[in-house]
Amino acid sequence: MPASDLAIKPCGSQELARLLELEHQGPDRLVRSVDVPSAAGEGSLVFLGAVDASPPAAACVAIVRPDWASLDSSGGTTLILADDPRLAFARALAILAPPATSGVSPKAEVDADANVHRSARIDAFAVIEAGAVIGSGTVVRSHAVVRAGVHVGANCEIGEHTVLGNDGLTVPIGEDGVPVPMRHVGGLRIGDGTRIGPNCTIGRGTLDDARIGRECVIGPLVNVGHNGGIDDYCIVTGGTMLAGGVRIGRGAWIGVSSVVHHKVRIGAGAVIGGGAVVSSDVGPGQTMVAWAARSLREMASARRANRP
Repeated sequence: MPASDLAIKPCGSQELARLLELEHQGPDRLVRSVDVPSAAGEGSLVFLGAVDASPPAAACVAIVRPDWASLDSSGGTTLILADDPRLAFARALAILAPPATSGVSPKAEVDADANVHRSARIDAFAVIEAGAVIGSGTVVRSHAVVRAGVHVGANCEIGEHTVLGNDGLTVPIGEDGVPVPMRHVGGLRIGDGTRIGPNCTIGRGTLDDARIGRECVIGPLVNVGHNGGIDDYCIVTGGTMLAGGVRIGRGAWIGVSSVVHHKVRIGAGAVIGGGAVVSSDVGPGQTMVAWAARSLREMASARRANRP
């Protein structure tokens, strides 16, 4: 839906700037919607990035860099000055579009022995098993499953159809060659403020708890294998596959559709480029990238050039 259709809590621009601890320039305007600059109308909040030439013509509120404060605002645009307009806009959205009210949907399946904080929100068709813990202010979206032994911290968000605490692929082979799946008895602990997108699977520990730190962001369609460990402030983007026992250090960034092999360690602050396949440890602060896709003609030419 268009940004202007979001449910916005109206707020004066001066009050918004105060809450953001930013400088306000121009008349106080009531912010009633959020938009992109090209679609801004009266009462819209926008932010101007590097590609934007000037404030919109409408009498809106624009978050801009301080060095843009002298831009022409003949259309009556009010300015809020921020070193990082995009970051300030994200924080403004948290003020203007707060989460829906707490409560458990009557269509959710919450076991009587689950521990769900009264301020949490459990949407329709979510399943919370006995022994699971859901912290204050956390939102569990529709059809998500939180298994027994999973502890979700405060102010987290669990996306639609995500499963937390599934058993991993620990399968010893019996003398007769038949696989013997091992029951996982460890748990899964997720730190405060972590957001997990839809359609993810986050495995539990085999014996000890698997862990995801605080303030992490995990995109959609991500698999985190059993015995995983993700430190605080990490970003794992969509489609990534982390095998069992992978450890990711504080503040690392894992690019889209990456694959990290079993028990690999990725150091703090490391960056893994999109599509990379990581089969050995990566040191702190290192950047690892995959080869870009090439046309068949380019590949054939490269093979001919490498022939003895």
